Amino acid sequence: MPTTRSSRRSPRRDQGIESLPGERTGSAAGASRPNENYFARQAILEQDVETARKRSEAAMKRWNDLK
Repeated sequence: MPTTRSSRRSPRRDQGIESLPGERTGSAAGASRPNENYFARQAILEQDVETARKRSEAAMKRWNDLK
């Protein structure tokens, strides 16, 4: 089965779920939670996936129009 650009990108997004250094803020109870840096990076990853999906759909439409 051919690998599409969007299917290659999904693992990148899935790997991006883990927070990176500087993306967690400590709480008074001693725990930590994701901060705005984490959520901003998640939004970028989601946007990248959506862009790849749209490009793939457009390419498939062009391909089908040529048939």
